[in-house]
Amino acid sequence: MLETTLPTGLLTSAEIIATKKPEIAHNAHEFHLEHGRNPKLLIIPGDTLHDGSKRYMRTKKRTGSEVCVDVSVAGENEQQDTIGAVKPLELSKILYLIDEANEDPTIDGIMIQLPLESRHKEAESYLLERILPEKDVDGLGRQSPYLTA
Repeated sequence: MLETTLPTGLLTSAEIIATKKPEIAHNAHEFHLEHGRNPKLLIIPGDTLHDGSKRYMRTKKRTGSEVCVDVSVAGENEQQDTIGAVKPLELSKILYLIDEANEDPTIDGIMIQLPLESRHKEAESYLLERILPEKDVDGLGRQSPYLTA
């Protein structure tokens, strides 16, 4: 059996989330007071969705609701949890959704659910760069003002 150990002093993702939640909730509350609405994050499914990706999107939605951030998944029926029914998107649709979300003043953050299929890997950086830097919540674009997640 292969054992993996982390160097002492590193935080787990659960610890990071636990320490950041109060700060995010406070910032979302301040945003709400200033703008009269919760901040909104749009998750754009990639061109391949496995169970891990769907679980990750559900976790983002649940965590968002805990900190007063409205999280939606493109292609999801908002009236019910239909992430399981969300289909992978073609690259042209992903580009369209990025451009639409960039122009929408009610969408404050955009993320693409990665990874992309290996045949589309070369398009990944192009898609990430297409997101406006101020809406790039993952910090994966070169011009993003945020630290890479």
